[in-house]
Amino acid sequence: MYEKIVKAHTRLFSDYCEKYQRRTEQGHTAYLLPFIQSFLREIKGKRILDLGCGPGRDLAYFKEQSYEAVGLDCSPGMIKLCQEKGLHTICADFLSIPFDNESFNGIWAYTSLTLVPEEIFKQVLEKIKPLLQPQGVLGLGMIEGRGEGWKIDEKYDRQARFIARYSQSQLADLLKRFFPSVKIDIVADPKNPQRHYLHCLCKIA
Repeated sequence: MYEKIVKAHTRLFSDYCEKYQRRTEQGHTAYLLPFIQSFLREIKGKRILDLGCGPGRDLAYFKEQSYEAVGLDCSPGMIKLCQEKGLHTICADFLSIPFDNESFNGIWAYTSLTLVPEEIFKQVLEKIKPLLQPQGVLGLGMIEGRGEGWKIDEKYDRQARFIARYSQSQLADLLKRFFPSVKIDIVADPKNPQRHYLHCLCKIA
């Protein structure tokens, strides 16, 4: 199942990488910047992994703020867009992260983990927790809702992608299995008031 998802998303997000970039590039000014700034205030160092970095919107911001940030994405198209901006990236999927334990002060994953089923989500959390140094922080963005499965979307010309949605309480219960400190804020998308993001700060200690 996971291999099928990775293959589908690798193709889709390479085919639509530039369109995705245009659609999401205003996220900071619209609703995201306060969460990014809260994440940066919490981390105790300069090393950040952007997990599912996409076209590098947030990765570029970390670099501008003088952080040592590296992005990981499974889409060669997204990686190419990042490299054109001079950003440090690695092409890999969520279960093939090529870093040693305690490599990072913070891990940032904004809506990227909405693209895997819950069982894989838990495996990813188990894999990335050891990558954080003591007092490390995970900044996680998810989308509020319920259920998971394949979705056919007009914005991707009816190509299928896998999505997973969580309620605030469901997500909190899941994250607390891995992190002793979990804080979740609900933020509405100003362009789509029906869509709510779950902004999570998860701390090792």
